[in-house]
Amino acid sequence: MSTNGVNGTNASNQTPHDNEDPYIDIDDPQLETYFTERDGRRYHAGTSPYPLPLDAREVQRFVTEHNIIRDVLDQNLYIRPDDVRRVLEDGTEKQVVDLATGNGKWMRDLAEQFPHVQFHGLDIVPLSPRQYPHNVFFELDDIGNRGTRNDATVDIVHVRSAFMTTSDYRGIIQEAARILKPGGLFLATEWHQSIYVQPGLHIPDMQAYVPNLCRFYETLHNALRSRNIDATVPAILPDLINGFPDLFNTPVHAEGHFVPIGTWSTREIGRDIGVRMRGVVTRYMESVRHLLVGQLPEDDVDAMIAGCEQEMAREGSGLSLVFKAVCAVRSE
Repeated sequence: MSTNGVNGTNASNQTPHDNEDPYIDIDDPQLETYFTERDGRRYHAGTSPYPLPLDAREVQRFVTEHNIIRDVLDQNLYIRPDDVRRVLEDGTEKQVVDLATGNGKWMRDLAEQFPHVQFHGLDIVPLSPRQYPHNVFFELDDIGNRGTRNDATVDIVHVRSAFMTTSDYRGIIQEAARILKPGGLFLATEWHQSIYVQPGLHIPDMQAYVPNLCRFYETLHNALRSRNIDATVPAILPDLINGFPDLFNTPVHAEGHFVPIGTWSTREIGRDIGVRMRGVVTRYMESVRHLLVGQLPEDDVDAMIAGCEQEMAREGSGLSLVFKAVCAVRSE
């Protein structure tokens, strides 16, 4: 696994949350059946274990995360770009499946680069925008279940931020392998559920350095565990896929990328990303707050989140999050 900091030279001048075409208005009675509302937030109404809201505020967070990852990856939408082009650029009809697609931002951006490829985005609720490329298709499906696609019919399977959708991530890996053609690619990205500092900054005791952030992630791990969701999946993602040597060429290629939080970076791109990343973390805390209240008194949760904000605002903090990205090749 390679571990990298923010790289590249180009960064878009974005606000803390990037704008995006609004997803469809949920005013159709049939579409309303996919959602339920609690405490002013909209959640899915199905049987998936996914516990976070699925509303406009979350879509905005998804889009900002997507754009941050693209900036970190030198404006690429994936790692191993040569491998992706090798699979998609031969001019023949191709199929890409995007699991837990949300509003489909990843596949919509990619569809413009590869107009001859069909992109199919799967999710448990309808979050598609009003307009999207002709080669993009949205489908309602639970990735926790075996899909209806035939074996060995898909060229690339992509999944991002999906570990909360299942109690056993290995099922996602096996389903991706089932529908991939031999030589096809499984592209998976997940955010570590822990706080870090930039490489080279030695902090002997993170609990003393950022006690609220450490407590936040510890409490979140416990809350997810109580729902049979494993918050360590992002950190061990390569190991999980390497556990299927009969399905994928192993060891798989994996990268860990540090993403700054706040304005401590000495580079303009790092400061730009850091401002947006702090906004993402703040909104993430809002989205998981109801889970934390099940673990701690409500006043304690609010005080902890306020403390996290102060820690993220600290000058020169070096605070970072890490996303793990994996590119696995389906065995021949």
